[in-house]
Amino acid sequence: MKKMLCFVLLGLGNLLGKASAVAHFFDSWLSAASQTQELTIAKSRISSEITPSLDPCVEAKIQTKVLSGFVDREAKLLETYRSVASECMLPTAAYAPECVAQLEGEEAHQSRSPLIWLANCSEKTKTKTSDQDPSANVSVEPAAACAFAQAKVRRHANYSAAFREVSYLMRQSAENCHAAPLQCIKGLPLCMDQTSIMYCFKQCLQNGNYDHIKDSFTLLAALEQDGNVRLLNR
Repeated sequence: MKKMLCFVLLGLGNLLGKASAVAHFFDSWLSAASQTQELTIAKSRISSEITPSLDPCVEAKIQTKVLSGFVDREAKLLETYRSVASECMLPTAAYAPECVAQLEGEEAHQSRSPLIWLANCSEKTKTKTSDQDPSANVSVEPAAACAFAQAKVRRHANYSAAFREVSYLMRQSAENCHAAPLQCIKGLPLCMDQTSIMYCFKQCLQNGNYDHIKDSFTLLAALEQDGNVRLLNR
Protein backbone atom coordinates (compact mmCIF):
# COMPACT_ATOMS: atom_id res chain seq x y z
CA MET A 1 0.00 0.00 0.00
CA LYS A 2 1.36 3.41 -0.90
CA LYS A 3 1.86 5.70 2.06
CA MET A 4 1.13 9.01 0.35
CA LEU A 5 -0.57 11.73 2.35
CA CYS A 6 -1.87 13.90 -0.48
CA PHE A 7 -2.69 11.20 -3.02
CA VAL A 8 -6.24 11.51 -4.24
CA LEU A 9 -8.18 8.27 -4.44
CA LEU A 10 -8.85 7.69 -8.11
CA GLY A 11 -12.48 7.50 -9.12
CA LEU A 12 -13.80 4.85 -11.42
CA GLY A 13 -13.91 7.34 -14.26
CA ASN A 14 -16.51 7.83 -16.97
CA LEU A 15 -17.42 4.35 -18.08
CA LEU A 16 -20.64 5.05 -19.95
CA GLY A 17 -20.43 3.67 -23.44
CA LYS A 18 -20.12 0.27 -25.05
CA ALA A 19 -20.75 -2.83 -23.00
CA SER A 20 -17.35 -4.19 -23.98
CA ALA A 21 -15.70 -1.25 -22.24
CA VAL A 22 -17.67 -1.97 -19.08
CA ALA A 23 -16.79 -5.66 -19.23
CA HIS A 24 -13.13 -4.74 -19.68
CA PHE A 25 -13.41 -2.45 -16.66
CA PHE A 26 -14.76 -5.22 -14.43
CA ASP A 27 -12.06 -7.64 -15.62
CA SER A 28 -9.28 -5.10 -15.08
CA TRP A 29 -10.58 -4.01 -11.68
CA LEU A 30 -10.92 -7.57 -10.39
CA SER A 31 -7.48 -8.49 -11.68
CA ALA A 32 -5.92 -5.56 -9.85
CA ALA A 33 -7.99 -6.17 -6.73
CA SER A 34 -6.79 -9.77 -6.54
CA GLN A 35 -3.23 -8.50 -6.18
CA THR A 36 -4.05 -6.23 -3.22
CA GLN A 37 -5.51 -6.67 0.23
CA GLU A 38 -9.20 -5.94 -0.16
CA LEU A 39 -9.76 -5.33 3.53
CA THR A 40 -7.08 -2.71 4.04
CA ILE A 41 -7.79 0.98 4.46
CA ALA A 42 -5.40 2.80 2.16
CA LYS A 43 -3.53 5.85 3.39
CA SER A 44 -4.57 7.38 0.05
CA ARG A 45 -7.97 8.05 1.67
CA ILE A 46 -6.26 10.67 3.78
CA SER A 47 -5.34 14.16 2.67
CA SER A 48 -3.94 17.20 4.39
CA GLU A 49 -5.69 20.54 4.53
CA ILE A 50 -4.85 23.74 6.32
CA THR A 51 -6.73 24.28 9.56
CA PRO A 52 -6.87 27.64 11.33
CA SER A 53 -6.95 26.09 14.80
CA LEU A 54 -4.30 24.55 17.05
CA ASP A 55 -6.87 23.99 19.80
CA PRO A 56 -7.54 20.25 20.33
CA CYS A 57 -11.16 20.97 21.32
CA VAL A 58 -11.88 22.91 18.13
CA GLU A 59 -10.02 20.33 16.09
CA ALA A 60 -11.94 17.40 17.57
CA LYS A 61 -15.24 19.19 16.92
CA ILE A 62 -14.32 19.81 13.27
CA GLN A 63 -13.15 16.23 12.76
CA THR A 64 -16.27 14.82 14.41
CA LYS A 65 -18.49 16.67 11.95
CA VAL A 66 -16.40 15.57 8.95
CA LEU A 67 -16.31 11.95 10.07
CA SER A 68 -20.07 11.77 10.65
CA GLY A 69 -20.54 12.54 6.97
CA PHE A 70 -18.21 9.72 5.99
CA VAL A 71 -19.95 7.26 8.29
CA ASP A 72 -23.27 8.07 6.61
CA ARG A 73 -21.80 7.93 3.11
CA GLU A 74 -20.05 4.60 3.64
CA ALA A 75 -23.23 3.07 5.08
CA LYS A 76 -25.19 4.15 2.00
CA LEU A 77 -22.55 2.84 -0.41
CA LEU A 78 -22.47 -0.48 1.41
CA GLU A 79 -26.26 -0.75 1.21
CA THR A 80 -26.14 0.01 -2.51
CA TYR A 81 -23.44 -2.54 -3.35
CA ARG A 82 -25.30 -5.16 -1.30
CA SER A 83 -28.43 -4.46 -3.32
CA VAL A 84 -26.47 -4.91 -6.56
CA ALA A 85 -24.83 -8.12 -5.33
CA SER A 86 -28.16 -9.61 -4.28
CA GLU A 87 -29.64 -9.48 -7.78
CA CYS A 88 -26.68 -9.28 -10.17
CA MET A 89 -27.14 -12.83 -11.49
CA LEU A 90 -30.85 -12.43 -12.17
CA PRO A 91 -31.90 -12.00 -15.81
CA THR A 92 -34.12 -9.14 -14.64
CA ALA A 93 -31.34 -7.33 -12.78
CA ALA A 94 -32.39 -3.69 -12.49
CA TYR A 95 -28.97 -2.07 -12.35
CA ALA A 96 -26.99 -1.21 -15.47
CA PRO A 97 -23.32 -2.28 -15.15
CA GLU A 98 -22.23 1.08 -16.59
CA CYS A 99 -23.91 2.82 -13.65
CA VAL A 100 -22.60 0.38 -11.05
CA ALA A 101 -19.11 1.17 -12.30
CA GLN A 102 -19.70 4.88 -11.59
CA LEU A 103 -21.10 4.57 -8.07
CA GLU A 104 -18.05 6.20 -6.53
CA GLY A 105 -17.76 8.90 -9.16
CA GLU A 106 -18.44 12.59 -8.63
CA GLU A 107 -22.01 12.61 -9.96
CA ALA A 108 -23.11 9.78 -7.69
CA HIS A 109 -21.27 11.35 -4.79
CA GLN A 110 -23.24 14.57 -5.16
CA SER A 111 -26.53 12.71 -4.84
CA ARG A 112 -28.23 12.25 -1.48
CA SER A 113 -28.73 8.55 -2.06
CA PRO A 114 -26.36 6.35 -4.11
CA LEU A 115 -29.12 3.74 -4.39
CA ILE A 116 -31.61 6.21 -5.88
CA TRP A 117 -28.91 7.62 -8.17
CA LEU A 118 -28.09 4.10 -9.36
CA ALA A 119 -31.75 3.32 -10.08
CA ASN A 120 -32.21 6.57 -12.04
CA CYS A 121 -28.95 6.12 -13.95
CA SER A 122 -29.82 2.53 -14.84
CA GLU A 123 -33.28 3.51 -16.07
CA LYS A 124 -31.86 6.29 -18.26
CA THR A 125 -29.14 4.03 -19.62
CA LYS A 126 -31.54 1.23 -20.51
CA THR A 127 -34.00 3.67 -22.11
CA LYS A 128 -31.24 5.27 -24.16
CA THR A 129 -29.94 1.88 -25.31
CA SER A 130 -33.44 0.73 -26.24
CA ASP A 131 -34.14 3.92 -28.21
CA GLN A 132 -30.91 3.59 -30.18
CA ASP A 133 -31.30 -0.11 -30.88
CA PRO A 134 -34.35 -1.97 -29.58
CA SER A 135 -32.55 -5.30 -30.00
CA ALA A 136 -29.42 -4.14 -28.19
CA ASN A 137 -28.29 -6.19 -25.23
CA VAL A 138 -25.74 -5.18 -22.63
CA SER A 139 -23.39 -8.15 -22.93
CA VAL A 140 -21.51 -7.84 -19.66
CA GLU A 141 -20.74 -11.21 -18.09
CA PRO A 142 -22.99 -11.39 -14.98
CA ALA A 143 -20.30 -13.27 -13.06
CA ALA A 144 -17.85 -10.39 -13.54
CA ALA A 145 -20.39 -7.81 -12.41
CA CYS A 146 -21.28 -9.95 -9.39
CA ALA A 147 -17.65 -10.48 -8.41
CA PHE A 148 -17.12 -6.73 -8.65
CA ALA A 149 -20.14 -5.95 -6.45
CA GLN A 150 -19.24 -8.63 -3.91
CA ALA A 151 -15.66 -7.35 -3.66
CA LYS A 152 -17.04 -3.85 -3.10
CA VAL A 153 -19.35 -5.15 -0.37
CA ARG A 154 -16.39 -6.68 1.47
CA ARG A 155 -14.31 -3.56 1.04
CA HIS A 156 -16.98 -1.07 2.09
CA ALA A 157 -18.10 -3.23 5.01
CA ASN A 158 -14.57 -2.79 6.31
CA TYR A 159 -14.48 0.92 5.45
CA SER A 160 -17.83 1.47 7.15
CA ALA A 161 -16.74 -0.29 10.34
CA ALA A 162 -13.46 1.63 10.43
CA PHE A 163 -15.16 5.00 9.92
CA ARG A 164 -17.68 4.22 12.67
CA GLU A 165 -14.93 3.37 15.14
CA VAL A 166 -12.79 6.39 14.26
CA SER A 167 -15.88 8.60 14.46
CA TYR A 168 -16.70 7.19 17.89
CA LEU A 169 -13.16 7.82 19.15
CA MET A 170 -13.25 11.34 17.74
CA ARG A 171 -16.52 12.07 19.56
CA GLN A 172 -14.95 10.80 22.77
CA SER A 173 -11.95 13.04 22.11
CA ALA A 174 -14.25 16.02 21.62
CA GLU A 175 -15.90 15.35 24.98
CA ASN A 176 -12.50 15.03 26.69
CA CYS A 177 -10.52 17.28 24.38
CA HIS A 178 -8.27 18.83 27.03
CA ALA A 179 -6.95 15.37 27.90
CA ALA A 180 -6.09 14.41 24.31
CA PRO A 181 -2.92 15.75 22.62
CA LEU A 182 -3.62 17.72 19.45
CA GLN A 183 -1.32 15.45 17.46
CA CYS A 184 -3.35 12.39 18.46
CA ILE A 185 -6.59 14.04 17.34
CA LYS A 186 -5.12 15.24 14.07
CA GLY A 187 -3.57 11.88 13.26
CA LEU A 188 -6.39 9.56 14.36
CA PRO A 189 -7.31 8.60 10.75
CA LEU A 190 -3.79 7.16 10.43
CA CYS A 191 -5.02 4.31 12.65
CA MET A 192 -7.62 3.19 10.11
CA ASP A 193 -5.47 0.47 8.57
CA GLN A 194 -4.09 -0.82 11.86
CA THR A 195 -5.14 -4.17 13.34
CA SER A 196 -6.78 -2.38 16.26
CA ILE A 197 -7.85 1.23 15.82
CA MET A 198 -8.51 1.55 19.55
CA TYR A 199 -5.06 0.25 20.49
CA CYS A 200 -3.41 2.50 17.91
CA PHE A 201 -5.14 5.58 19.31
CA LYS A 202 -4.44 4.62 22.94
CA GLN A 203 -0.75 4.25 22.10
CA CYS A 204 -0.75 7.85 20.91
CA LEU A 205 -2.56 9.02 24.04
CA GLN A 206 0.04 7.22 26.12
CA ASN A 207 3.13 8.29 24.17
CA GLY A 208 1.96 11.55 22.62
CA ASN A 209 2.71 10.46 19.06
CA TYR A 210 2.05 7.87 16.36
CA ASP A 211 5.63 6.62 16.13
CA HIS A 212 4.32 3.06 16.46
CA ILE A 213 2.84 3.36 12.95
CA LYS A 214 5.28 2.68 10.15
CA ASP A 215 6.05 5.83 8.17
CA SER A 216 4.07 7.93 10.67
CA PHE A 217 7.03 10.30 11.09
CA THR A 218 6.92 11.24 7.40
CA LEU A 219 3.14 11.56 7.41
CA LEU A 220 2.95 13.67 10.55
CA ALA A 221 5.86 15.84 9.43
CA ALA A 222 3.67 16.74 6.45
CA LEU A 223 0.86 17.55 8.87
CA GLU A 224 3.05 19.95 10.82
CA GLN A 225 3.88 21.74 7.58
CA ASP A 226 0.54 21.66 5.80
CA GLY A 227 -2.03 21.56 8.56
CA ASN A 228 -4.48 18.91 9.48
CA VAL A 229 -5.41 15.39 8.50
CA ARG A 230 -8.61 15.34 6.47
CA LEU A 231 -10.40 12.34 5.09
CA LEU A 232 -10.92 12.76 1.39
CA ASN A 233 -14.43 13.67 0.33
CA ARG A 234 -14.65 11.24 -2.54
